[in-house]
Amino acid sequence: MITGPEELYAQDRRAYSQFGSASAIAGNTLVVGARSALDGTGAAYAFVRGESGWIEEAELLAPDGQVGDDFGFSVAISGDTALVGALFAKEGPRHTGAVYVFSRESGAWVLETRLVGSESAPFGLFGCSVAIDGDTAVVGAFQVHEKTGAAYVFGRVGGTWREQAMLVPEEAKSFDDVGISVAISGDTILVGADTRHEQGEASGAAYVFKREDQVWHQQAKLTASDGKEYRFFGNPVALEGDTAFVGTYLADGAAPGSGAVYVYERTGALWQERTKLSPRDGRSGDAFGISLSTAPGKLVVGSSQVDDQGESSGGGYVFLQTEGEWSEYAKLTAGNGAAGDRVGTSVAIDGNAVVACAPWRDGGFLDTGSAYAFQLDTKLEEGEPCTTAADCRSFECVDGTCGPTGSTPVQGETQDQAHVDEGGDPGSGDAPLSNTSCHQGYGTPSVACTEWFAGGCHAGMVAHTSTESAGLCLLAVIAGCRFFRRRGGRYRLFG
Repeated sequence: MITGPEELYAQDRRAYSQFGSASAIAGNTLVVGARSALDGTGAAYAFVRGESGWIEEAELLAPDGQVGDDFGFSVAISGDTALVGALFAKEGPRHTGAVYVFSRESGAWVLETRLVGSESAPFGLFGCSVAIDGDTAVVGAFQVHEKTGAAYVFGRVGGTWREQAMLVPEEAKSFDDVGISVAISGDTILVGADTRHEQGEASGAAYVFKREDQVWHQQAKLTASDGKEYRFFGNPVALEGDTAFVGTYLADGAAPGSGAVYVYERTGALWQERTKLSPRDGRSGDAFGISLSTAPGKLVVGSSQVDDQGESSGGGYVFLQTEGEWSEYAKLTAGNGAAGDRVGTSVAIDGNAVVACAPWRDGGFLDTGSAYAFQLDTKLEEGEPCTTAADCRSFECVDGTCGPTGSTPVQGETQDQAHVDEGGDPGSGDAPLSNTSCHQGYGTPSVACTEWFAGGCHAGMVAHTSTESAGLCLLAVIAGCRFFRRRGGRYRLFG
């Protein structure tokens, strides 16, 4: 099933840092945001995974950082390039927001550049969501463009990053919150607009953009087949190839208002809703779908207000795709969870590595935050990240990547088993798992933006033992901030 957790935290851990407010994995590298570290200036931390586990590699800081920037509010990673969003960073005298691009060169992380949008605005919240795939980065800013919101696309050519497009749906209106969440996979971008009045007030929508001949155009609009007002469909989103996932944490799922995730598949240029996912034991107010992360054939969903270990202790669920169908695989809760931890505020996965964040966990200090790392026992396919040959179906791990199949399979491999609830009645299965730090997006990095509950997150765990399984990860992203006030069940920008 799944082994772990390994608890991760910053070497300079301090109170109120909210380590785990965002996270992302690419291969054997993990980036964790701590938006409130250093008195609210914020920080991010890079970890690398070896055979003995995860170790901190670097602390990432904004050279021009100031108190209140919320650097680390969002993160994404692809290869040796990481993005870190700073929601309230200044451009001139205005708090427009910015995104910092870091590159790893010869084992050292260096600041490559600082991104801002061409159409900046005071408190435009540029950097509320970020995603990256190779040399293409996407940044959400849901209060720009006369408060319609937008997603900015940046491309790196010859080592230089330049803005290539500003994506705004053709029908967008003020306060649609376009860019509240973003995801990218290859030449496709998915952008959430969770307050669009599509099927009633704030029912929400998500938009697909496709790049053809270096030009981005809108390909489709996604809505829920059973959408209703105040469901906030579109926050978060995740994308893997021709499959899109859209969360709506207030939808009617297993119970009224328990939350749900909608799965869409593309055939040619046509997108169709394939299924609606909800946990078997879901209850009203669980916030299932508050965060998403996907890898090929795997999906992790955060459910930050599950009450299994106290009010809003949180948890998460892993879903696997088998023969084209998605099914619930495991429920994860934190072995040392407590009320208010909100495990699953954000989630992430890559290969067999899973991380779940608990930025409000009191790890020696109040709200210092922790990240918990887990390992799936799925045999990885060619090209997926690995640490040992035993991780791969081919039993070949070269330079951190699985080789082609055809080698003799490993037999009799033993794994430690973590405590995993494999669904069914609440509390059934093995003992509950422990918490983990935040993370975001897989090959489809996606980061959800600021319109969340003002809560933290506590992560559930995953265990490691079976072949062909996939794992869960929970990530904590964000919630209330001094410039937000609660409206319609969540926090929104005041003004």
